[in-house]
Amino acid sequence: MAIWASCSTSPPDSLGAHPKSLPFIVKPADDGDALTDDERVEFTDRFAALLHSIRYFDFLDERVYGWPESDPEKRYWYATYWSGTKVIKSGGAVTYQEGSYGSDNNGITTSPFLEGACYDYLLTKNEKVGHLVRRLLRGTTSWIMAMEKQKDDPQGAMLARAAYPEPIHSTDGGRDIFFDTSMVRPGGTADTTSTFVEVATNPYWGDIWIKNNRSKDDIGHMLRAMAQVDSCAGQIKESGAENDFDDLWRRYGAWARQVEDDNFSIATYDTSGTRVLTHDVLANFLPDLECNAELSLHLVGRGATTDFDCGNGYPETDATLISLAKQNGDIVRSFHEAVTNWALLRNQTDLAKDLVGGMALRIGDYLAQVEAEPAAPPSSDPRDLADLIVYGANTGVPLTWHQIRWLKSAVEDAITFYTQIEQTIFHTFDDSAPDGDYYFLPVDASMLKFHTLGPLLGLCAAQFRNSASKPLFDCARLAADLRANP
Repeated sequence: MAIWASCSTSPPDSLGAHPKSLPFIVKPADDGDALTDDERVEFTDRFAALLHSIRYFDFLDERVYGWPESDPEKRYWYATYWSGTKVIKSGGAVTYQEGSYGSDNNGITTSPFLEGACYDYLLTKNEKVGHLVRRLLRGTTSWIMAMEKQKDDPQGAMLARAAYPEPIHSTDGGRDIFFDTSMVRPGGTADTTSTFVEVATNPYWGDIWIKNNRSKDDIGHMLRAMAQVDSCAGQIKESGAENDFDDLWRRYGAWARQVEDDNFSIATYDTSGTRVLTHDVLANFLPDLECNAELSLHLVGRGATTDFDCGNGYPETDATLISLAKQNGDIVRSFHEAVTNWALLRNQTDLAKDLVGGMALRIGDYLAQVEAEPAAPPSSDPRDLADLIVYGANTGVPLTWHQIRWLKSAVEDAITFYTQIEQTIFHTFDDSAPDGDYYFLPVDASMLKFHTLGPLLGLCAAQFRNSASKPLFDCARLAADLRANP
């Protein structure tokens, strides 16, 4: 049960001193057949070969967008994943065209892209990937900046569902791309959950349009990623990188405090541009049912706490929420991951250890369910299980050999799928790629989501990974391969 009252903890200005590795070791159960060294070497080579063949991080660097560094006016540059985008190649020129319904829940995919890029950078020190980390960091920050009508807006921190600056050409990376947002300016097609609102005096991009009513669907993913990329803070050598990290944490700390002060309701603009709180469940955290979410926000915004009791983060009520809608499963799992990460960053070691134990139980139960009912929606989706195992391992869960073998089979399915699909999508900017429409990302049809390929590197690079966890990769071999073939 979550208990909150007036909180006296002062807002932390930065992350402060905190562990840079898991401050405890939990050993996994003795379960399953061990991978041999030869199996791990062969699997490691196959996985690295996939990343190279589909140009994974180069492809992401091409696809994520927002505002270009090549802008002559030097406005705030950033990049995120976008849903609803069509890639059009005509006469060799490439346009990214946002559809009239706009984009939703972009943090679900932007976050793992950010985490994966950070892990790759830690393994390779590839400065191009380090710059991708910065672009995605700033993209996550941009969703707060887009809601400002003036700098240091007195209405407080708010969070856009998506934001649409004016159409613009980009020549970043030597690629000529037209970012076409015209279908959502001045406002696109409203849906049942949100609509478009003009912010005419935004101090960063001028006249922009935002999609209002930020959903909580992707907040857990975003908070988890903001904690995980702490491992890259102080590592990227570019001028301005540290400011990007500090700005991200500062702005989201202020936003998290505001949400808590609003009784865990996410404020937005109505169609007239007035700050409002809605009663819609998508923007309100439910007392007694979403303790992990509420505690996550409290830890982000205020640091240490004694006001919440979420147990091990795996309450029986989760099953009730998941039974109501499939996306609820992603919400409760991601907030369990987020709260565990932030407990570690806020030096709440006993709490973090309990939450890691709860996540281990969650993984074990989910795996048993998937193996018993592999085709039963909505609760036993193997792709969600793969995510839970990967993000759990990156947050300290000690994986068993049984879980490692199941994850290996999921990754092998992805390797087969992504190497057999039409490869032109990964080479859109090559002269040999024909004119036509391209998917923004490959259509996911394997046991592993495309955006989970990068976070797999966390099993070798995440700072809170558990040294007692059973290994999937030969990590030294994987790092050497990625460094040799950037």
